[in-house]
Amino acid sequence: MSRSAIQVASSGEASPRDSPAAPGRAGLFRPPLVRAPTPDFLNSSGSGVPTCGSGPPPATASKFTVWLHQSDARGSAPVYRNAPVDLLFNPSHFPRAVDGDVFELSGSAEGDPKATFQIVVSGSKCDEKEAKTRMQLTLLEGLARRFGIANRSSVSVKVHKVRAVPAPYHLDSVELHFKDTYLSRSDAWRLSRAMQDRAVYIGAGFELDKARAAVRTLYSVGGQHVKSGVVSELTKVIFRSRSATMYWLWQMSREMWSYTSEGELYFDVAVNSFLSEYIQRWEAADLSHCICVIFFCRVVYPSGKPAGLRRAPPGTSYHDYYKVVKVINEKKDIEKARQVLKRNFISFASSLGCGCLFDLPSSTEAPSGLEGHPRGPPLEQFSTAKDGNLLECVNMALNDFERHYVDRTLTHAGQSIMVLTAGRG
Repeated sequence: MSRSAIQVASSGEASPRDSPAAPGRAGLFRPPLVRAPTPDFLNSSGSGVPTCGSGPPPATASKFTVWLHQSDARGSAPVYRNAPVDLLFNPSHFPRAVDGDVFELSGSAEGDPKATFQIVVSGSKCDEKEAKTRMQLTLLEGLARRFGIANRSSVSVKVHKVRAVPAPYHLDSVELHFKDTYLSRSDAWRLSRAMQDRAVYIGAGFELDKARAAVRTLYSVGGQHVKSGVVSELTKVIFRSRSATMYWLWQMSREMWSYTSEGELYFDVAVNSFLSEYIQRWEAADLSHCICVIFFCRVVYPSGKPAGLRRAPPGTSYHDYYKVVKVINEKKDIEKARQVLKRNFISFASSLGCGCLFDLPSSTEAPSGLEGHPRGPPLEQFSTAKDGNLLECVNMALNDFERHYVDRTLTHAGQSIMVLTAGRG
């Protein structure tokens, strides 16, 4: 109801012309003063401020039989007769329901009478041909399978207007995951706007202008993890990419060649423990990140070493080295990454223009093609983690991220930097 209508409804008194005839004014009949009834959405004073118990009457639950329908072949945007819907209802069984109303379904899960489900789904009317059948309402097959709803099962149904959904179904945040596609800020904004005033559930797919995303996590206003709810204007929509561009920066400091208490090199710990666990999570989460592995280090030379190096007090000079070791684009690449990392670790000093990790006699010739480069430093000349070139390496990665719009790949979205170091912080 508009503001003007509320004001008219709240002024329930009759005008002076309609008041009863005053004494001594015969011949004129006036109807008695009657106060108009206060609408249910107004309080007793007619101020328009809702009171406890105001608003439409609560929806009552009724039993209905649920049918199931199929989704499209891609499984992203569920379709039924070319309409993206999760629930279709027969208007002959729900005469007051309209498109966009929220259906609250509850009952016992299939195969386990003790397990129950309670979800909310946005509904749409079926066509006239289906309305003449015995179909009452039909659910998307994937949605029904996720919550254990069997075909032709009996469930309790309540119908709510989208603005009158019970408070437990109000969502505080929605987390969407997308993969193998580029999603710009405008795409994310339009997709979040299209989700407003709609009921969503975990696993629901959305597609807008070829931008596809799936709901992964839902949180209610109370901070609880829920399986379904309604998106409002106050709901925060979070987008997470499962196909991002990542830089793995491995700091090859002096500690990387140190041994742990178990007698294992810190580098082997990073490769055998960290990388193995990442591969497992990669497969479990079905990720497809593009990862660039970079080795970087700083070598400190005492005074009297070859000129052209950067000076560092007191009386020393240093040189920073960076090497792109591996670019991982697919799962098969990360399975081979362990061998590639170990092979590059063994020959890392030689790849810097060094003979080996230990001092060589002055008569020893430099490796072929590396004449004129600084001699191979001993292990003690590799800087510690706290004195390394970490900020310089991060800055180089940020310079590349700054030009992300140049030669952009349309199969990845999002940028991330991860640093692996043997230092203690």
